[in-house]
Amino acid sequence: MALAQIEGRSATEPLIVALKDPNYIIRRAAAAALCDVRDSRAIQPLIVALQDQDPIVRSNAVLALGEIGDPRAIQPINTAFKDANPGVRNNAAVALREIDNSTDEP
Repeated sequence: MALAQIEGRSATEPLIVALKDPNYIIRRAAAAALCDVRDSRAIQPLIVALQDQDPIVRSNAVLALGEIGDPRAIQPINTAFKDANPGVRNNAAVALREIDNSTDEP
């Protein structure tokens, strides 16, 4: 997360790599950090992370997709409403509101 704060968008690629780390704590942190970076290059890797076995990774990934605000993430976020974890489902609603708000801005 410090990498994202210090490096900004330059941190995107290392964070995308970290989304595939075997350690779920690393994956959680990477998805959370991508919320701050808000780089559209992370959309596809975050969509893949919505299938992660760890619910917090999925939850952070869906929030990051909402923060990026790209309409391409709407369908995968809608799919997250079917997640078994209520936190993921709640964050899917938050993410859709974020995308809706970002597309309303001029």
